[in-house]
Parts: sequence; C-alpha cells; structure tokens
Amino acid sequence: MSQPLVARRPDKVQRSADFVSQGFRDEIFASGVVVNWSRTTRCPCGEVHVLASVSPVESAALGEARTDCARCRGRGSYVYRTDLINVQVTGASHTDDVATTAGGFAHGAVRFTLLSEHPIRLYDRLAIVGSKGPAEVSVSAANKLVVPYVERRVRRATIEALRFPAVPTTFGLGTPGDPTVLLNTTYAVDYCVAATTGGVIVDDELAENVDFAITADGDIDWALGVARGTAPAVGARYAIRYLCHPSYLVRSLPFAHRAQTQQFKGQIQLSRLNFCADAWPEWLGEDTQP
Repeated sequence: MSQPLVARRPDKVQRSADFVSQGFRDEIFASGVVVNWSRTTRCPCGEVHVLASVSPVESAALGEARTDCARCRGRGSYVYRTDLINVQVTGASHTDDVATTAGGFAHGAVRFTLLSEHPIRLYDRLAIVGSKGPAEVSVSAANKLVVPYVERRVRRATIEALRFPAVPTTFGLGTPGDPTVLLNTTYAVDYCVAATTGGVIVDDELAENVDFAITADGDIDWALGVARGTAPAVGARYAIRYLCHPSYLVRSLPFAHRAQTQQFKGQIQLSRLNFCADAWPEWLGEDTQP
C-alpha cells in the first residue's frame, strides 16, 4: 500500500537573506538597458479540412495557421502590443561547435532580467533601443543602440515594412579634407541596390532621400524613386543594408514563476520576484524577408 512521503521538517528554520527587490529595481534603472518589449499571442486563424467520413476539423486545432492570414501571415502568432521598458542584461552564453566545424554562426543567448510587473513568455521579442537611465530618456540620439542588418526583398508596394524597422541614426564624422572638423551625418540605409524582374542586377546604387525615404515607422517608401523612374519594379528584387535595433527572441524561461515570503511586523507577505528570460538574436542566419 502506498504511503504519503512527508518531508522531515527541522525543529527551527534559520532566517535566510531575502532578495532586496527595491535595490535591484534601482540597479535596473541606473545601469540597465531600454528595450521594446513586443508581446505575442497565438492567432485564432485556421482553415477547415474536410475529409471523407470525418467531421470538419479546423486546422487551428491542429496547430496549423492559414497561409493567407493578414494578421499572422501563416506564422500562427503575432505581436499585439509593444512597450518601452527597462531590463538588465545579466548573462550571455554561446556554443562554438557549429562555427568551428562548418564555419557558420555560433549559437548563443543573452539573459535578460525583467521587473516583476513584466511577465514575459516564450517567443516574445526584446529589441534593445538604448542604454542606461529611464526609458523616456535613454531613447535619445546619444544613447540610441543600432546594428546593421542586410536582407534581400521583393518589392510589393510603394510603402512596405522591412524585416526590422529602420532607425535613422546620427554619427559624428570628420569633414572630408579636414577630419578635425565635426560633421554630423544622419542616415538609416547604408546601401541599396536593385535587380530587374528578370533577376539581372542594376549597377546604379539607390540613395536614401533620393530614390526612397524611410518613414517614421521605419518602413521604406519608394514614392521618390517611382517619380524619378529609379525604383525597382513591383515584383523585382532588391538588397538593402540598414540600421536597426538588435532584436532578440525569447526561447527559454529559466525561472518562469518565482516568489518569496517575507515577515514584516508579524505578518507574512508575498513578494513576487523578477522574471528571467534567455533570448536568441532574432536575425541570426537570416537575410530574406518573411
């Protein structure tokens, strides 16, 4: 007969050091980073499969999404809200086996620690936009954090979203001819070149604010090139190198549910601890549009 397995309790429980949540909160705002936290949800879309002698079954119940869904575009999930929050980068890891044996990308992850009021989940996205200080201050031009990203695309419309929003950034350069003189240069796209609908590359480089513009949302607008006759035709391919915020996809939650109890003035109080998430670079190994 089975019996209950009761843990032996010590006669006296020694006090342990409690986590000082307020101190860590101060540290996050003082030396953490500012991120755009994009929250995702499952898409309820799904086609209905009708089989012989079987009642209709929605593909959503099978984990399949509609490939023509305007919201999720066949991915099965989509971002429904993005908030600017402060987090702390508390670790990083990588493995060199793939890079060493095949000369490819080394797989790795960055560990983010979030405040208790930011319950993150798998496949949420964190895009680092600035460093140190409150969120409303750290997104200034001086603290803006960007990385270059390259992708190949097929032009489909006059205004279209890139893989990541392009971020115009100002750099303090030296003036040609006299590098001691400061020259502030602002750009979002470093290089862009197109091909014909037959796949033949066009030698002329496409220039920002001449052949296209970047909108306030970070999309590419071909209206200038359409008027000048230099924009790639609809259905033609182009390659673009632009600046964007580094984006990470949450792939693991080492401590998904954490809390501690504290005794204060004779009362037991529950204190929710910070969330922790391991995230991979979302752009790793990708250079094509979704």
